[in-house]
Amino acid sequence: MIDYFRGYPQAQQELEQIGFQNVLLSAATLLELYAGCLNKQELSKFNRVLPGFSVVNLTEPVCELALEWGKKYCLSHSPIDLTDLFNGAIANLGDFPVHTYNVKDYRYLPGVRLYAF
Repeated sequence: MIDYFRGYPQAQQELEQIGFQNVLLSAATLLELYAGCLNKQELSKFNRVLPGFSVVNLTEPVCELALEWGKKYCLSHSPIDLTDLFNGAIANLGDFPVHTYNVKDYRYLPGVRLYAF
């Protein structure tokens, strides 16, 4: 998503092929995107495009699964990105695919279907 918002052609093309109506963003991803805004122009662009995406909030079952994975994999896959754990848990529990450039960040999470860009 960061690559999309920064205007990288490959990321934009791939998301357009998937279709914005088919993309779900977690609340954790949104926080990560807000935190990554470098200036007012990026924040403005983000806020203009954001309404085109559906947002999935972090529920108790999602948090419980992310916590379970965090405990299980904290040493073997350090450092673990918290957003990846939340997104993996959402994908697992909702049976949603994860489209990512960083397969290594998710491949150890059981039940997560990955599609590498």
